[in-house]
Amino acid sequence: MDQLRVFEEAELNDLHVLGFYHSHPFWDSLWSEVDEGNSKLWVGYSFLMVSLATRNVNSYVRGSKGAERRW
Repeated sequence: MDQLRVFEEAELNDLHVLGFYHSHPFWDSLWSEVDEGNSKLWVGYSFLMVSLATRNVNSYVRGSKGAERRW
Protein backbone atom coordinates (compact mmCIF):
# COMPACT_ATOMS: atom_id res chain seq x y z
CA MET A 1 0.00 0.00 0.00
CA ASP A 2 1.54 3.33 -0.96
CA GLN A 3 1.67 6.28 1.45
CA LEU A 4 -0.99 8.34 -0.32
CA ARG A 5 -3.47 5.49 -0.17
CA VAL A 6 -2.75 4.93 3.53
CA PHE A 7 -3.50 8.59 4.28
CA GLU A 8 -6.68 8.47 2.18
CA GLU A 9 -7.89 5.29 3.92
CA ALA A 10 -7.13 6.79 7.32
CA GLU A 11 -9.10 9.93 6.52
CA LEU A 12 -12.08 7.94 5.23
CA ASN A 13 -12.13 5.99 8.49
CA ASP A 14 -11.63 9.04 10.74
CA LEU A 15 -8.13 7.85 11.69
CA HIS A 16 -4.80 9.68 11.81
CA VAL A 17 -1.36 8.53 10.72
CA LEU A 18 1.01 9.17 13.63
CA GLY A 19 4.24 8.07 12.03
CA PHE A 20 6.25 5.55 10.11
CA TYR A 21 8.26 2.40 10.80
CA HIS A 22 11.25 0.95 9.04
CA SER A 23 14.15 -1.36 9.75
CA HIS A 24 17.88 -1.00 9.38
CA PRO A 25 18.99 -4.52 8.45
CA PHE A 26 22.77 -4.13 8.80
CA TRP A 27 23.34 -1.29 11.30
CA ASP A 28 21.94 0.23 14.48
CA SER A 29 18.58 1.98 14.70
CA LEU A 30 20.09 5.47 14.52
CA TRP A 31 18.87 8.43 12.46
CA SER A 32 20.91 8.57 9.25
CA GLU A 33 21.51 11.05 6.43
CA VAL A 34 19.15 8.95 4.29
CA ASP A 35 16.46 9.21 6.98
CA GLU A 36 17.07 12.96 7.16
CA GLY A 37 16.64 13.35 3.41
CA ASN A 38 13.56 11.14 3.17
CA SER A 39 11.71 12.75 6.08
CA LYS A 40 11.74 16.45 5.20
CA LEU A 41 8.03 16.50 4.33
CA TRP A 42 7.02 14.74 7.54
CA VAL A 43 7.67 17.35 10.26
CA GLY A 44 5.85 16.37 13.45
CA TYR A 45 5.58 12.69 12.55
CA SER A 46 7.12 9.86 14.56
CA PHE A 47 9.65 7.45 13.06
CA LEU A 48 10.13 4.07 14.72
CA MET A 49 13.39 2.41 13.67
CA VAL A 50 14.28 -1.19 14.36
CA SER A 51 17.77 -2.61 13.90
CA LEU A 52 17.77 -6.21 12.72
CA ALA A 53 21.53 -6.39 13.37
CA THR A 54 21.53 -5.19 17.01
CA ARG A 55 17.83 -5.59 17.87
CA ASN A 56 17.80 -2.00 19.16
CA VAL A 57 14.69 0.12 18.71
CA ASN A 58 14.64 3.93 18.63
CA SER A 59 11.91 6.46 18.08
CA TYR A 60 12.45 9.90 16.57
CA VAL A 61 10.19 12.84 15.84
CA ARG A 62 11.01 14.94 12.78
CA GLY A 63 11.28 18.63 13.60
CA SER A 64 11.81 21.54 11.25
CA LYS A 65 15.59 21.38 11.85
CA GLY A 66 16.03 17.62 11.99
CA ALA A 67 15.09 14.67 14.16
CA GLU A 68 14.91 14.42 17.92
CA ARG A 69 15.28 11.05 19.62
CA ARG A 70 12.35 10.23 21.89
CA TRP A 71 13.30 6.77 23.19
